[in-house]
This record gives sequence, C-alpha cells and structure tokens, in this order.
Amino acid sequence: MGLVVRWGKPVRTSRIYLLAALLTATLGLTANTSHAQTPYTWKNTDPNTDWATSANWSPTGSDWTVTGGTAIFEKVSSSSLVNPNVVGTLFTDGITIDNSGSGKYNITGSGTLDLGAGGLAVSDGNTTITADLFLSASQTWNIGSGSTVEHSGILGGTGGPTLTVQGGGTVNLTGTANTFAGSVSVTGAGTTLNLSAGGTSYAGFTVDGGTLSLGGPISTGVLLNDGNLILNSGSALTFTGRDNNNAINGPGNLFIEGMGTVVTLTNDHTFNGPITIGSGATFQLGNGSSSASFVDEGSIAKIDNAGTLIFNQADNPTYAINGTGNLVKDGEDTLIFGDAKTYTGATTIIAGTLQLDGDGYISQSGTITVGTTIVTTATLSIPGSYTIGSDTAVPQTLQGSGAVTGGDLTVSSSTIRGGSPGVLGTLTIAGNLNLARADGFALPTLRVEVSRTDTSGPGTADASKISVTNGGNLTTSSKLIIDVISGSNGTTVLAPGKYYTLTLANVEGTITLNGFTYPDNAVTTVPTGDYELTSSTGLNFDEVSLTVDTTGTEALLMLDFKVVPVPEPAAVLGIGFGALALGGLVRRRVRKPTDLVAKA
Repeated sequence: MGLVVRWGKPVRTSRIYLLAALLTATLGLTANTSHAQTPYTWKNTDPNTDWATSANWSPTGSDWTVTGGTAIFEKVSSSSLVNPNVVGTLFTDGITIDNSGSGKYNITGSGTLDLGAGGLAVSDGNTTITADLFLSASQTWNIGSGSTVEHSGILGGTGGPTLTVQGGGTVNLTGTANTFAGSVSVTGAGTTLNLSAGGTSYAGFTVDGGTLSLGGPISTGVLLNDGNLILNSGSALTFTGRDNNNAINGPGNLFIEGMGTVVTLTNDHTFNGPITIGSGATFQLGNGSSSASFVDEGSIAKIDNAGTLIFNQADNPTYAINGTGNLVKDGEDTLIFGDAKTYTGATTIIAGTLQLDGDGYISQSGTITVGTTIVTTATLSIPGSYTIGSDTAVPQTLQGSGAVTGGDLTVSSSTIRGGSPGVLGTLTIAGNLNLARADGFALPTLRVEVSRTDTSGPGTADASKISVTNGGNLTTSSKLIIDVISGSNGTTVLAPGKYYTLTLANVEGTITLNGFTYPDNAVTTVPTGDYELTSSTGLNFDEVSLTVDTTGTEALLMLDFKVVPVPEPAAVLGIGFGALALGGLVRRRVRKPTDLVAKA
C-alpha cells in the first residue's frame, strides 16, 4: 500500500479509499457515469458498422452501453461511408455531424440513442436518422442553414425536457408514434421543424422567428411570438382555446394548407397575426355551439383566403378578408360586415344572417347564395339600399332559396335567380327590386331554371322564381334578359315541340318593365321590346309571350313559349343537297301544335 503525507505524517492510501467509501455511504453520493462528455470520433474505416464497437472510435475505450460520450462525425471527402448502426439502447451526450464533404452520414438501426444535453449539431448537408431517439435532458439541435435532418424513428423523452431547434436548417420528424412529452421551441429565421404526424404528446410549442409545420393533431397550444405556424394535416384539427391549453397565441403568421385540411377554432385565443388559407383548405371560426374569440391583443390582422373561410358563430370582424377563396356563413347567428370585404370567391349563407351595415359591401364576390332548399330561413340583410354589381367591373350573381331583407335591392348589369345550379328554389326579396343596366355594361338577367316533374315524358314543368314581398315593386329600367336553363340535373330536358308556361316572379307591388307598367296599363302583355328570351343551355324558342296575371294580392309574371326542335346537322346537310339536286326550293310544312301545355 502506498503512502501520502497528511499534516506532515504518513497516511496509508487505503485509509483514504475507506474514508471516501464512508462519505459516499453516509451522504448518499454517487458517481455520474452516464453521458460523459469525452469526445469520440467515428473512424469510418472498419466494415463493422456497430456504433457500440469501441474500436470504431478514436480514442477507443468508450462503453456506449453505459457512459457514452460526444459522438463526432468528421467531414468525408469521398462518397464512401460506413454509417453507424444502433442496436439496443446506447448513450451519448451529443452528436456533431459535418456533412460538407461528398459523403453524407446517416445513423441507422433499430435501437435507441439516449441523447443527453449536448444535443445534435449538423452542418452542410442532409442526414437521415432511423434509430429511435430518447431525449434525457433539455437540449439544442443546431441545424445549419441549408441542412436537413430527417428522423423517422420514435422521438421520446419524459420528465419535461425542452428541445430547441435553431440554426436556420430543417428538421423533419416523420415518426408516427412519438412520445416526447417536453416543450419545443423553434428559433431563428429559416429554421423549420416539420412534424408530419402532429404532436399529441408534446407539452407546448413556441415559435420565435422560425417555422413550425404540423401535419397532424396536437393537444397543446402554440405561442407564435414571431415566425410561422403551418397546419397541413389533410384532416380536421380543432384548437379549443386557452382554458384548455390548446390555443393559438401571438402575432406570428398562421397558414392553413393542404387539400382536406379543416382547422376549427373555438373559445379564447390571443392570436392577432395574419392568416393565409391555401387552396383546398378550410378555416372555421366557431362550431355552432362554441364561438372563437381573440382577446387581450385584439383581433386577427387579416385573412388572405384561397380556400374556404367559414363563420359558424356570431361575429363582427373588422379585419380585411381578401383572396379568391369562398366565404360561408353557417349557424343560426348573425355575421356582420361593417366594412368592405374584397374577396372575389363565392359567398354562401347556409343558415342564419349575413348583415351588411354601413360600408359593408361584398361587391367583389362573384356569386352570392342565400339559403338552400333545406334551410330556406337564411338571410342576407342589407342597409336601406344595396346594389348587386355596384362594381361594374365585377358582374355578380345573386341566387338561393332564402331571403334578402332590410331595404331596397338593385341588381346592376348582373344576374338574379331563384335556387342555384341544379336546384330549383324561390329567392325572396322583402322590399323593392330594381333590375338596372349600368352605362356601357350588360343588361340585367333574370335566370330561370326549369325541371320536369313528370320524368316519364314531356308534360308539366317546375321553375325557379323570384318572390317580391313586403309590398315591394319589381322594376326594370332597361330591357330585361330572361335566361332559361334546362337539363342541369342530367335528366331534365324541355321537350322540343312542346308548349310551356312558367311563373318567373310573384310581386306584391307593381311590375314595371322598361316602358310597361302593371296594373297601370289596361293590357297585360309586355311588349317584346322590353325583354329578350335566351337560353344558356342552347334551347330555341318560338311563340314567346310575357304577361302579367294576378292571384289574390300578388301579380304574377308569366312566360309562355314553345321549344323549337334543333335540326340534326346531317338532316340539314341532306336537305341542302336535296334542294340543290332538285334545283328548286324546299318548303317546310308547319303543323298546328296539339301538345299539352306545361305549367310551372
């Protein structure tokens, strides 16, 4: 046994070891032998790819199954690599990879790497990790700009560790069974974290200048201090608000992307940044029973919509709504627009009321549908007077089976119809209806869709129509285009040679069509110069008349016509050649029709 000098006296070293053992036993001290920070460099020379083989590292001697160390993978100029393979559970304090050479490192295997506080650093290139990773301590993944790490294994970690992703590169976590229960922070411009399966186990997300992309559901909230949150699951996602620790907060950018992605917000959120809705995606505020609200920091900055925006709650949004996407009003509540919304997509009021107050115009929306044949109580509420087609550069179509209330309506160089394509219905105007022509623009159009009720053969017909109630008048200040559509449901076709009578409108007040006024005029037939009958579906008409009839307190605008057969091209060609061959004229015999009159 050796000797040491203590206060000038020799002491045997065995006593020192004994004292140390006693202190350890008494105080409960233990040596921390895991995650030692000794650096070890992968040799890349041995055909044996086992990570745990000590001889594959320089210096040798590390027992990765117990203590580990910092694993270093240096730049390799050749494309020949020996990639480490992980079997069983191994320990490492951290991993540093230089992929700037021709060779690119990948960490393979079916085992698990227990990764300590040293985290992961990758520079200049792409790295694939198929082994599972267990984060046993809070750590940083520093992924250099232009570099990508793709981890397809399970990401685990308990006890509340924090993972910070930074450096300007990209991390793709594609595993579908991740169990990591800590918080995640994405930091710095250009840094991107993609969670393809979402993150139901995570404790929370913070984005400071980078991008977080979620391809699946999460059960916690996201703090967008700066940067971007992308939701692209292709399925339904619901954020239930701050009280449920499931809110979107902060002033960052929110993107809803991917065909089939439907993101619904309910309850309180403090998000006040811009929202972008991609093509095929849907963003919904409220679910009919619980409304979404934006408190503390105020409202959303703006919404740029190329998909579908749904309001299923009472709301009065003051933010801008732009883009080519569609807007849907659902639920029995009232949605108020007090300022102009410049989106150009369709507007559909499935239920409840869309109320336009003051400067609340939707003059860029190409088609406005009010109600369906199932929910006929849907309402478009307008101020004292409102014009469809007020922006002469954007002709609009007003249609549906609901009602327009609140004031007088003008349809300027645009189209009005009952029902919607393929669906018959009655659109009610609770006030005066004026069909007008803007100078230099198209004539107003009353579109009528016709469907046979007798599907076994030509006979009776139903038609969509306009109902002007509340004592309102129907007025056209110019010639009216009446457009008859037939066969939109695939089986309905008005029969050639048949006569039909359609009710286009019922009006409680007076009917004034250009120079014709009823009931002031003794005659009930509208002059042919005050209207024109056309067909978007290629019908030809004969013996056309437009008349006014009465029933009770209403005036009925009635259209009568005969459908003229369209000659087959071959028949026309044959007649032409026959006439030339005979050297004379071909005369067509006209028979008096005996067909059944069809009523709408």
